[in-house]
Amino acid sequence: MNERHLTVRLTAALERALNRRARAAGVPRSQLVREAMTAYLADAAPSAEPELTADELAARWSAIPRLSPADATRFADELADARNRVPPPRSWE
Repeated sequence: MNERHLTVRLTAALERALNRRARAAGVPRSQLVREAMTAYLADAAPSAEPELTADELAARWSAIPRLSPADATRFADELADARNRVPPPRSWE
């Protein structure tokens, strides 16, 4: 295996949890991190969507709701208003 080195910063609590899990499993911490990242990234992989026929696509397209220009403007204004009301995220640092 062609391994690469990666430095990761952990909170003290996360480091303690990693150490406990590694001791309990009798494996190195790096192995646990690799396994966790492999599982996480596998779950995040896009699923293969089945291909649509032209008839299926046309049926889906015709079912898509349509907005009038006034409705579209109103919807955009509501989105902008909602975005302004949501507080900014707190820093994770």
